[in-house]
Amino acid sequence: MKLSGNKGEWSELYVLLKLLSTGELYAADEKLQKIKDVYYPILKIIRQEDENKHLEYVIVSEECRNYKINYSKGDGKKSSIPV
Repeated sequence: MKLSGNKGEWSELYVLLKLLSTGELYAADEKLQKIKDVYYPILKIIRQEDENKHLEYVIVSEECRNYKINYSKGDGKKSSIPV
């Protein structure tokens, strides 16, 4: 199976994993410099596929260094991916 995608699609995946791994989104000033004292905690990421379908991504720490991403496709079925 060959993976493909443009830069925008790959950057969306990177941002998703980066936000889930750090759990924080920092604010910036008018010059786009990070404000270290102001951040928004990331509890979960919800992606709307269409009107009836959405994905929810949540990172859960099983132990100190074992993580998994729990996600739901909006149909009630939940799955997880070890990372």
